Amino acid sequence: MSGQERTPSTQAAQSITVIGKLPKLSTSNIGRIAAFLVQGNNVLAQSPVTANGFRLRLPGSIVIDPCLVVILGPKGVDDQTLLGRTDLPRLSLSAASSREAHSSGVMTLDFSTLNLDDKIVDLWWNWCRTYTVSGTVQTQNGCPVPGAEVTVYNVTPGATGLTETAIETVETNAEGQFTATFNWCECLCCWPCWPIW
Repeated sequence: MSGQERTPSTQAAQSITVIGKLPKLSTSNIGRIAAFLVQGNNVLAQSPVTANGFRLRLPGSIVIDPCLVVILGPKGVDDQTLLGRTDLPRLSLSAASSREAHSSGVMTLDFSTLNLDDKIVDLWWNWCRTYTVSGTVQTQNGCPVPGAEVTVYNVTPGATGLTETAIETVETNAEGQFTATFNWCECLCCWPCWPIW
């Protein structure tokens, strides 16, 4: 065995996979939510949600403490809004078995045990709406640009000025056209500053 090969137990110690189980939700709600890994006031990672739940990957050296939580919320929500919404469902990673993580490299968080259903998730769309932006990317000569990446950003005020957070990235088609559908969640003085745009 060379010095670069790793045994399975060493690989498991290097990373931990957090698997999230969800209650049964409608397909439309599943497509619009995400899982966010949060420590204190910092959003460390996020994962899309499917009908089968979600997966987050953590470094094996991370300390599992009560401040490390997973929050379910609207996909694309900015950090400021996510952290300000204390009504969003959350579970501490300490609720999962640390023995399970050390032996198999997997932790399971069961959100299906919470009082969470479509009626509750539907309320999120009162402050988080879906927008669609379409357009065409062209050169100065009017030729279409296929395969270009177009990113929609959320802009929020920060301590050092405006902070841009990517919400959705799409690619242009052969004619240079794109369509991006994304959530935009209300927060104080974010774009669009409702009702003044």
